[in-house]
Amino acid sequence: MIVGTDYNPGGIKGIGPKNALKLVKQHKSDFDSLFKEIKWKDYFDFEWTEVYYSIKKMPTTGEYGLKWENVNDEKLRKLLIDEHDFSEQRVTSTLEKLDKAAAGKQQKSLGDF
Repeated sequence: MIVGTDYNPGGIKGIGPKNALKLVKQHKSDFDSLFKEIKWKDYFDFEWTEVYYSIKKMPTTGEYGLKWENVNDEKLRKLLIDEHDFSEQRVTSTLEKLDKAAAGKQQKSLGDF
């Protein structure tokens, strides 16, 4: 939240990831003092708790599955080029690189390390 979310893109000016981590470690679970020190109210017209609880209480589910398949070049081109105005040359170049990488070797799993 300090470095940015969808609610506050850009986060708090002058606080990057390293400084944010330092502040969180310093304040531990005393969020009121943390957000007071970084002067949240000077940057946003809503309370920090609104963002915090929106994220914390976001509904989730464990009922899903991930299935990895080969890239469907035609569908990907339609999505990126036709629907989102990506450069055809850039998409083609990237797809060629993916094809070469897939032909050369498979990605290692965590167990391989």
